[in-house]
Amino acid sequence: SVAYGFTKYPENTDIFARLMDIYNTNEEDLTEENSPFACVLRDMIEKTEDDVIKIDPIDGKSENILKKLKKVTPIKFPQEVFRYSMSQETQNQIQLQVQKDKNNIIQAIKRKDILLVSYYLNNLKSLEKIVKKYVNDSYDECKRLVYESIIEYKKEVLDQFSLMLNSQDGLTSENIAVFQNFNDYLQNIQILSEYYETESSSSSLALLSPKSFLENMMIELKKQRLKFEKQNRNRDNENNNNEN
Repeated sequence: SVAYGFTKYPENTDIFARLMDIYNTNEEDLTEENSPFACVLRDMIEKTEDDVIKIDPIDGKSENILKKLKKVTPIKFPQEVFRYSMSQETQNQIQLQVQKDKNNIIQAIKRKDILLVSYYLNNLKSLEKIVKKYVNDSYDECKRLVYESIIEYKKEVLDQFSLMLNSQDGLTSENIAVFQNFNDYLQNIQILSEYYETESSSSSLALLSPKSFLENMMIELKKQRLKFEKQNRNRDNENNNNEN
């Protein structure tokens, strides 16, 4: 149930009478088109006929109001009762803004501009809290695009590291610059962690920390060492066979 409180009215004001005047004056306009308003107005009239909750923010006694509110039957599922009401134009504007933020995130991903990615993700996250119906899918899709781009970049760097290990040129200044840039990138993406707090462990940005990158590089080094050891063993066996 809903309770109504009234404030800033003169002490001798008859709230019930005022509501009845509003209803009688606008009765012809209370059509199906604005039926929610009509329903609320009728409910207010019904609940103020015998008793009115008047709120005096300065001299009033809150305990009296609380006692009345305790007698009101609570709404078990308020999320099913209270809905945001917005015009089609407002909905269109929200969807347009969501699409703009999504496009900006995609462009920021391409430039590897993590601060800009975070800015627009935060926009979508804030909108989602207010109008989830129009944002949720786009917000989740953008988070997925951001995560996948990080994974792809990581793979590119590790592939380059693997090629470097197999190259006769060894570690070049260009390689060092690539690895340093990616290490800085991994440190920057940690600011995105708040957007993945409820994700599964497989989508956690903690798996994409500088520490994890170093561990992956060590794994590649171990693979390369095992490969060289195997090649050496094969070469030694061939030499022994030739000698025999």
